[in-house]
Amino acid sequence: LHGTNSTIKYSPDYYLPTINDPDLFEFSKEVAGMVSKEGYMRDIVPTMGGEDFSFIADAVPSTFFMIGQGTGGDE
Repeated sequence: LHGTNSTIKYSPDYYLPTINDPDLFEFSKEVAGMVSKEGYMRDIVPTMGGEDFSFIADAVPSTFFMIGQGTGGDE
């Protein structure tokens, strides 16, 4: 119709899941809790969001935190 072409490449498993190293996670959670206003880190419900950090975590023991997330209120 408009003289253009396109190609769609679908890769169903392109992004690996981001998985925290269990030992490093526990250590990092303690350290991060020391600088938290609450004195601890809250666990969150796992999400299905894609994250390119997963490729690093697959190669090197890693841990992924969401820092500064929230409403800014007291909750």
